[in-house]
Amino acid sequence: MTRKTKALTALSAAAALLLLTGCTQQAPEPLPTQAASTTPTPTPTVNFEPYEAEAPKDEATALKDAEATYQQFLDMRGEIYTHPSDTTGLENIATGTALSEALEENEGIAKAGATVTGRFQFELDPDTSYSAPSANGKGEKIEHGTVTLMGCGDGSQLKIVNKDGTEHTGEGQRVRVKVVVVYSIDTGRWLVSSEEFLKGETC
Repeated sequence: MTRKTKALTALSAAAALLLLTGCTQQAPEPLPTQAASTTPTPTPTVNFEPYEAEAPKDEATALKDAEATYQQFLDMRGEIYTHPSDTTGLENIATGTALSEALEENEGIAKAGATVTGRFQFELDPDTSYSAPSANGKGEKIEHGTVTLMGCGDGSQLKIVNKDGTEHTGEGQRVRVKVVVVYSIDTGRWLVSSEEFLKGETC
């Protein structure tokens, strides 16, 4: 797949699932315009602040904090889809390839003039998720500082509408997702480090 194709379809960690499991269709003719409702629609609040916590003392705590961090990352991504040229705040919750790929994704969406709506859903598989030791640049170690989350991803709520009107929608199929979340001893923050779709592995 070429870089141009990636941009036009907003290919990303979340959007890729649509292309793996979804279908492309022409947008339907718009319905007749109706008068706008006078009742305002509540806007969900998304936390763009860092996820801070004490160093985890056991694996259960590490898994809980890592899962919450990843969920916040997904919520932030969904909110940023509404204004892809402004990714302010992502650096608070992501690092490494997770951050660079999210920034590249939103750049592609903005340049292509595509619209993305919905949220990517993640369900943790606690039996295959685990923690491991990590250390900072000073050699200070933490027993459960790196967490690998394994689980099921569902992009059925996501919809991509390209500038030409073509749509990519999820069909509700679920795929295995591997996410690495790391704890920073220096800042007391959890950060999503990488996110990988395991092609061919459904759940």
